[in-house]
Formats: sequence, structure tokens, C-alpha cells
Amino acid sequence: MAIVINGSGTVTGLAVGGLPDGTVDADTLAANSVVTGKITDGAIVNADINSSAAIAGSKLAEISWGTIMSGDFTASSGAWHYIPLNTESWDIGSNYNTSNYRFTVPSGGAGRYLVTSGMEMTSVHADKIAQICLRVNGSARPGSCQRDYTVSGDNDDVKFTCNTIFNLSDGDYVNMTVYQNTGSDQLIASGETFFGGCRL
Repeated sequence: MAIVINGSGTVTGLAVGGLPDGTVDADTLAANSVVTGKITDGAIVNADINSSAAIAGSKLAEISWGTIMSGDFTASSGAWHYIPLNTESWDIGSNYNTSNYRFTVPSGGAGRYLVTSGMEMTSVHADKIAQICLRVNGSARPGSCQRDYTVSGDNDDVKFTCNTIFNLSDGDYVNMTVYQNTGSDQLIASGETFFGGCRL
């Protein structure tokens, strides 16, 4: 069927897909002529969004997690240990693994993350070290470790936290590790030991 434009400007004879590709360009479209109902769900991807776009935080998928231990953990002396944080308090985005105790940044989730941790090590021998280190891909970063010394002449319960901000890429993973050098096994109490974080 031929395309006809009558005297009033009405166009007839067009079917869906009737115009050749490239016939209508951005300059041809009237201002504000493309509305929400005409955009296919999922058609706008990350590459279409300008880096300076002021997108409300409520429009972004939340990524956060919080974990604890299901029971106390015994840490041997003179070695770093990955804490068995095998119980999720929450895991929005399902990016924490309770088997290897890692949070892994999902595809499209790169950015700055606040990561927080804490522990209690009971009856630590005097003048010895208890230390937390948050590791990215198995390695410490500046500002990601915190240590505490026990008081001379006493065995103390050591309780402290370690918090930092990491700039993480897709696929990076974060673990919580601890160290002590008392010369014997030390108990890490589950009631005060935690690991969590969120994308900022």
C-alpha cells in the first residue's frame, strides 16, 4: 500500500515497521515525544547513563550483608585465620558465601563499600597481640587492620572493631581474618564477633 499524505497532513498507508531503518533520527522526533510507556523494560543499560546523571539512591539496587559465627572459634597462635562467619543476619543481593566466608562484588556492583568487623578474644595472655585484618582478594590494604595489646600482668578479654572503606571492582572479594601470638590457642567468642558492609 502506498504512503499517502492528505491535505490535512494525515499520513496513511503505513504499517508497523513500514519505515526503512534510519528514516527517523533524533532531530526528527519532537521534544518530549518518547515517554516511559514507549521504552521497552530493560532497554536502557549502564552504557546509556551519563556518569554525571543525578540518580536517586532509591533507584539503585541495595548491596549489603551482615554475618556472625554459629559458635565460638579456637584460633591457634602465630597464624592468620579466616573466621568462620557462617550465619547470615542479612544478605541483600545474595553476594555472601557462608562456605568460604567471602563477600564478592557482583557484576555491576563496583564502587565504594563500607566494611565493618569486630571480635572478642577471651582471656588473652598479658602483653600479647590480638589483631583483625580485612582483606581484599586475599591481601591487606592500608587502613584495613586493627590490633590490640593486652594489659601487663593480667589476662584480658579483648574486644575491638575494625572499619574501613574500600573501592572495589566487580569480582573483588572481602574476608575477615584474625591473628594472635599468645603462644597457645585462644577462644574467639561468637557473641561479639561480626562482619558486614554495604555499598555507599
